[in-house]
Amino acid sequence: MARKNPLLDFAFRELQLKDRLLEVLIRVQNCGPEENEDILLQIFLGAFVELFGFERAAYYRFEKGRGLQWGVGRGITEEDRHQSYFTQILSDILEASVSLHWMQRRIPVVQDGKNVFLTYMVLPVAREKTLYGVFYADVQNHSESLDIDLIHILVVQASLSLYYRQMYETMRMQQLELLKLANFKNEIVRQITANIENPLEKTLEFMNGIQSVVPQGCETHFGEIYRRLSQIYLTLEKSLNLGKIGANIEDIFQKEVDIRVMIDRILKNYEEEIKKRRLKVEVVIHERFPLLRGNEDVFRTIFDELISNAVYYNREKGKIRIYAYNDARGHVIEIQDTGKGIPVEFQALIFEQFYRVPGSEKHNDKGAGLGLFLVKKFLGYYGATISVQSVEDEGSVFTVVFPT
Repeated sequence: MARKNPLLDFAFRELQLKDRLLEVLIRVQNCGPEENEDILLQIFLGAFVELFGFERAAYYRFEKGRGLQWGVGRGITEEDRHQSYFTQILSDILEASVSLHWMQRRIPVVQDGKNVFLTYMVLPVAREKTLYGVFYADVQNHSESLDIDLIHILVVQASLSLYYRQMYETMRMQQLELLKLANFKNEIVRQITANIENPLEKTLEFMNGIQSVVPQGCETHFGEIYRRLSQIYLTLEKSLNLGKIGANIEDIFQKEVDIRVMIDRILKNYEEEIKKRRLKVEVVIHERFPLLRGNEDVFRTIFDELISNAVYYNREKGKIRIYAYNDARGHVIEIQDTGKGIPVEFQALIFEQFYRVPGSEKHNDKGAGLGLFLVKKFLGYYGATISVQSVEDEGSVFTVVFPT
């Protein structure tokens, strides 16, 4: 019969423990910053119990202005926390939160009428002297030594995870404040724009009513004035509509948006124009293409602009192909048309504010030079990019890439 080798047994157990700890760290990494913090903390408490042999564990959360507060626990009841021996434990937890040093103690306690020894650890979770909270874990009559190095790895991971969550929340709040300021500015612009739009609308109505009595020889000048004023009016109207969108944005990551449904609705809005131009439309969305987290109004503005351009700048009997798929770059949406195309020298300029490619008004006199500028700006909120590939007299492909 083969003799057991204690050293080999110890090495094997150590290897198993490290492997299980790695599994825990992977679970933590997969817990996104938008997840409830308690879910993340329960993963760590579970590791103390399942990996290191503790029977109970808890996390005390540090809150500015309030100090340490009970957070989440595993195996510790409200009654346990009111036992006389727990006063000493709370004192150690408070001391560790100030010193930021670990503590390990073994004290005699009476539980269920029996005298036992309680071994416990108090582990402050901090990064660069910033305290996030304190872990507590205990076990009765424990005689084996604890693997301090692996426990240290677990606590360091907890501090990093909470640090990144705090950064995410700070950035999100700053973003909301910036949006509030932008909305305030947009409201002022909207009011000014509305005051200009109303008299301009009346002027266009008046000009439209006198077209039939324009003196001979003035028709060309009258038509050019009417066209220019119409373009200004459409620019103002688009600005007002965008202002309304901005006023309703409370969170740019408001909900999960189904691109399939959105594209279908947008295409339905242009159904008559598509029939009139006898365009063929093909939509191919990969079955694994995910829902995109964002603001529905913002997404609608982005894809309405890209699809309407594919309609209005296309040739008669042309094609539109919308293709959504995933690759190494992220979540990709391509909108392809068979229109006139964009000359190479103008392709770098089309995303600039109020820029229109020379001669484009022949194909779409409703443009204001704002659409693609806003598309790029809105996509920037999500870390997404837009690019264009275009060949004159063959068509264009606009590619939007959302990061994974």
